[in-house]
Amino acid sequence: MIRSVLLQGYPDLDLILVDGASNRETLDIIAKYERWYSRSVTEPDRGQSHAVNKGLGWVTGDLFNIFDTDDYFLPGSFGMVAEAHARDPGQIIAGDVVRIWEGSAKTAIHFPSELDLHAYAQWWKIEHQESGLFYPSRHLAAAGNIDEGLHCSMDYEFTLRYLAFTKISVLHCPVAVVRSHPEQKSVKGGDCCIWECMQISKKYQKMFPDIDAEANRHAAGILFGFGFRRFLFGQGDSWKYMKEGLLRHPFWALYWLLPGWFLRKWSKLTAL
Repeated sequence: MIRSVLLQGYPDLDLILVDGASNRETLDIIAKYERWYSRSVTEPDRGQSHAVNKGLGWVTGDLFNIFDTDDYFLPGSFGMVAEAHARDPGQIIAGDVVRIWEGSAKTAIHFPSELDLHAYAQWWKIEHQESGLFYPSRHLAAAGNIDEGLHCSMDYEFTLRYLAFTKISVLHCPVAVVRSHPEQKSVKGGDCCIWECMQISKKYQKMFPDIDAEANRHAAGILFGFGFRRFLFGQGDSWKYMKEGLLRHPFWALYWLLPGWFLRKWSKLTAL
């Protein structure tokens, strides 16, 4: 990740590194690039959200990106993002993101859309990829920091708050690669990420009544389905998910289980 930033060759760059007191091997890698950091800290923290907030407190540039060590930028990305920012100052610049799976030849590309807050709050229609988002720092003070009470979907909630002040401008070009592996938080704890996402979306449903019914239908089916799956595999909190699904919309929660399952299978077969 660090090399992918430095090899951009971008002339006006702040590289801020926040490390939560990693092992010796990681610390050796961090030390190797020490002279290129604008600011760095290695110390225990209260989790990923707390670590990101430390970095946000040191932002000085016109744009910033929040990046994980699993991922990397593609060559020339920063120059293209800077040009897009010059055309659309004040807007979030969104580039395409390539996803690869560790140990597999499988790849997928996320193509962002030009969205506002109303569209982004419809979580069932969008795929949030923070690695491809470059935020204008002029809105940071108004939007506020990452919510440290969240552990999986804090970047989605942060983007929603940012979209209260601006929109997304699409670059239409790949800028980053994200790597998925079994120990990744969004993979290992995917159900918990979805739970957080749906709790986050509740307040935006109140802001946009036209999306309320559809949001509850999707949430009911997904939550009940996740709960049922957790029950089958003996995982904890199965009833919490099923109960929340039923509370959102009992008909659509139960519809997911049988008619919905057959329709999804049929759609996949006919798409072949």
